[in-house]
Amino acid sequence: MTFEMEKIQTDAQRAEANALSLKSPFTSGQAAIHEWLVDRERELYFINLGGGGPDRPYFLVLADRSGVVLRAEGREKSEGRYMPQGITVAWNIESLAIPKKQSARSGELLALFSEALRAYGYLGDASVAKSVSVALATPAFV
Repeated sequence: MTFEMEKIQTDAQRAEANALSLKSPFTSGQAAIHEWLVDRERELYFINLGGGGPDRPYFLVLADRSGVVLRAEGREKSEGRYMPQGITVAWNIESLAIPKKQSARSGELLALFSEALRAYGYLGDASVAKSVSVALATPAFV
């Protein structure tokens, strides 16, 4: 029960990603997914759809085999040296949306999302993260 970073390279992985039907936050089309954090045992996917920088938040998704169970927008601040356990990462998640049909699981989903962010480390590399803190907004049910 752990998240692992995977590059999406095989036909099976591409089919798996396409089955999630993730929309791009930047265009009207489907999101281009090249990697994800996946927990195969729990059938969970954490995907960074892009963004980041001084003027744009990151667009993040937590999904399971049934589709998206949480969408988030947030900013990441980091400091330290790019070396094993050298960077301190702080996530400020400004917007969270959970489908109404998942509202009974909201506490569980928020905990899984925080776990995924910690496993994501610094830009997908957990080995260089000294620590990862997560501040979550109150979710909206959509």
